[in-house]
Amino acid sequence: MKDFISMLRYACQSAINKVADSIMFLTNAKVRGKIQGITLTSLDALLRRFQEVQDQVVGITTRIRGRLEGFILITINCDLVDHLLELVLTNYGSYIREEDLTIDLEEDMLKEIANIIIGSLTSEISSLLKIPVYYEVPLIAIDVVAVILDQLCTSLAVESMNALVFHISFELNEHKHFADIVLLLTPKGEHL
Repeated sequence: MKDFISMLRYACQSAINKVADSIMFLTNAKVRGKIQGITLTSLDALLRRFQEVQDQVVGITTRIRGRLEGFILITINCDLVDHLLELVLTNYGSYIREEDLTIDLEEDMLKEIANIIIGSLTSEISSLLKIPVYYEVPLIAIDVVAVILDQLCTSLAVESMNALVFHISFELNEHKHFADIVLLLTPKGEHL
């Protein structure tokens, strides 16, 4: 289990580095992302934690298929989303029409970040374990708790499943922001 978590840490840091590079390219900001810690927690404890912070985060979730089954959930603090949007508008505002300045722009930016993180993460996991791992199109969720209950609990028998949570810090032009990457994965037919 320890080796598997180390491998996931490596895959997660690689995904974070790719996101940091992409954000730096998009915003012309100095960006650094780093894993601050890892927590193995029960699904029940995870739900309680998200209930406490649900007004402060935006969630992105995707289902994982292949030799690993489960979900990846990314929670991003709202202040990070706001900061990213501000930087994008600062750099590209003259190219964006006023009618395009809707919630869609924010969602598109979040989906792009999610695709980079999840795509990199699943690719790294697939490569390191030498097994096929696929993901579905990520969904943006404002109510993170409802997403977990609806998508996770109803589609898997996860009562005893543990969640591996990577606590991430992102520095954008020396402003520190936080996100979590939550992995709820099982090899087909087994729990981790």
